[in-house]
Amino acid sequence: MTGSGAVIAQVRVLVVEDDRNLGDEVAAGLRAAGFAVDLARHYADADLKIAVNSYDCLVVDRGLPDGDGLDLVRAQRESGQRTPVVMLTARDVLADRLDGFA
Repeated sequence: MTGSGAVIAQVRVLVVEDDRNLGDEVAAGLRAAGFAVDLARHYADADLKIAVNSYDCLVVDRGLPDGDGLDLVRAQRESGQRTPVVMLTARDVLADRLDGFA
């Protein structure tokens, strides 16, 4: 709250990362910067969280244990969602990285 009693809304981010250490570090860094952060470690969990929550941004890993993060983003786009996305990937093939931009 501010001195006037107005509530300042936090930016809400969903981090989708199956690597426990990396996911925790990304989430902690975003929280330290003042963001409200939820964390999903699987495609299915992320899909459910997106269905029931409103996010201002998604941070999505490509390689999830139960699917490709890019497919998650594609499904969101096909359903009409236009939430901004930051893709994470350890893939080094140019075509894989460019797919994330498409």
